[in-house]
Amino acid sequence: MDYCHRRKEEKIEYLNSHYDDLLEQLWALVETLIQDEAEQQAAKEQGKIKYLIFSRLRSSEFTGSYEMLVAMSNDTLYFDDNMSCRYWMPDLLYQNLEEDMKHVRKILGNQYLRIEEYEMLRVKQNLLLDDWNLFC
Repeated sequence: MDYCHRRKEEKIEYLNSHYDDLLEQLWALVETLIQDEAEQQAAKEQGKIKYLIFSRLRSSEFTGSYEMLVAMSNDTLYFDDNMSCRYWMPDLLYQNLEEDMKHVRKILGNQYLRIEEYEMLRVKQNLLLDDWNLFC
């Protein structure tokens, strides 16, 4: 079994065993958004909510914050001037990422003479995409 497949299987098992913790964090965030939207609706600043948005922030991969955007919007979606949004880092999802990268570097170092940092960034992006797909 190759490393990526084994890592994915281990990550699935880990996330399944910590599903309640992850869901509790996410629900607390959604409740905050609901309160924000209710206040805006009471002040007649917001219409009915149509979308709940979960957006992976690719820029956070470069900064190392690994955040995602969680937002609520009316029917104008991204043109909603009063969209409520919060940034959230699902730490359980990205736990052990640096250890994974060290392990991958070691595996690749045994196969290739030189590995450039931009190549390792691409590997990291692939691991993060795998993690995101497991979350969704």
